[in-house]
Amino acid sequence: MQPRRISLITVSVLIGLTTGFIFWFSLRSSWTSASESRQLLQLLSDWLGDGTVTEAWHHLLRKYAHFIEFALLGAEWMALTVLRGSRWRWALPGALTAVADECLQFLAPGRAPRVTDVLLDWGGYLTGAVLVAAVWWLFHRKKGLAICQLI
Repeated sequence: MQPRRISLITVSVLIGLTTGFIFWFSLRSSWTSASESRQLLQLLSDWLGDGTVTEAWHHLLRKYAHFIEFALLGAEWMALTVLRGSRWRWALPGALTAVADECLQFLAPGRAPRVTDVLLDWGGYLTGAVLVAAVWWLFHRKKGLAICQLI
């Protein structure tokens, strides 16, 4: 099998796994989700030596988690775009996934979708995609390619 084809399959599988991970956490009840993020925050707090867990830190951790998981997804979609040589096809999946992620929360007990979370998710997605595009451009700029040719 050709290396490019293997890369396409690998990135496609990673996109599926990341999307499944995002949706799986969105379907967790608010109590389960809050408990898990509090446990993680306590571990981080203990590791940093602070030991205090506040609601503000808990809220920030949850928002950072959204941002980071969508940044990973955006990076993966941009990598797929680079591998396939297509343009603009990376943008729509991020918007659709962000909206679907929030809509899934209608199904989870104690949770509700928020427009601000869609915007946060989309911001993370764009950040990951732009970082991959910038790295791609840095490695290919000697060929006379402009970053706007990809984005």
